[in-house]
Amino acid sequence: MKIRKVLAAVSTALAIIFTMPAPVQAAGSYDVLCIGNSITQHPIVPDFWWGEWGMAATTINTDYVHLLDAYLGQSHSKHSTTPVSMVSWEKAVGQRENSLSVLDPYLATQPEAVTIELGENCNELGNFLFDYVYLINYIKWKSPGSKIILVGTVTTTWCDPSVEYYKQYAYHICKYAGYDIAYVDTSAIMNNPAGLSYIGEWVAGSDFQWHQINNISVALHPNDYVMDYIARGIYSKTK
Repeated sequence: MKIRKVLAAVSTALAIIFTMPAPVQAAGSYDVLCIGNSITQHPIVPDFWWGEWGMAATTINTDYVHLLDAYLGQSHSKHSTTPVSMVSWEKAVGQRENSLSVLDPYLATQPEAVTIELGENCNELGNFLFDYVYLINYIKWKSPGSKIILVGTVTTTWCDPSVEYYKQYAYHICKYAGYDIAYVDTSAIMNNPAGLSYIGEWVAGSDFQWHQINNISVALHPNDYVMDYIARGIYSKTK
């Protein structure tokens, strides 16, 4: 008798599951502009990087920008993610504001959200806080309706570790000012060796061939697990 009751309960549960309506997708398009460094997008470099997407991702579909686009598809019938490299901003110490106009055509589309994944290449932090807040304000000025999502530091391999403190400080300044802004906490994966790629890892290229990572700078970039962690973190802030 007990077995029959259990089977009946399971049967009822399965019936409910399989008759549940599909998730309701939001009307309209949800477009995200992803500003970042080589973790976001890196051009092809002969002999050590073979795709125009986030460095060290094993395929184009496993970098965080493309994973984020896939997650957006769960809740929006129309969606897009557009990566823009701003390594020039990271390295233009003392004149970072001069590199911001490159964002104008992307911000002109008024995306629903703008993500900022920057700081990993910043060693001279004298003006970093001012420049980071200036970047946020520039985005707000050009696209006032966009939600701004800051991504915490993924690795301090190439930067001053204090960059994370300044990024969080900038977030709190802007949040206090009433901005529609969010912060993706990366403390769980920051500088975790298990979250990095490695020499010998196989990655796909734009040439439809597989290649092995042979450059230590590439190998020190986040692996697919961390790329997914970033994507899920950003997606959670779009809701």
